[in-house]
Amino acid sequence: MITMILVEDENLERKMLLEHFPWDLIGINIVGEATNGEQGLILAMEKRPDIVLTDVSMPKMNGIQMAEKIR
Repeated sequence: MITMILVEDENLERKMLLEHFPWDLIGINIVGEATNGEQGLILAMEKRPDIVLTDVSMPKMNGIQMAEKIR
């Protein structure tokens, strides 16, 4: 199964993405979530997901900076 982490600073948006999209039906297992780019970077290095679904505008580190560091 494909693994994915979700990085989103808005609680409602993160919850909606996690709970209202049938990830399991398309073969994706959510292995973690983070509320900012710094947490997302740490989580990505720890979990090594296949996909990182992230917001671009976040506090501490934006999604673009985070993606560059993950890469």
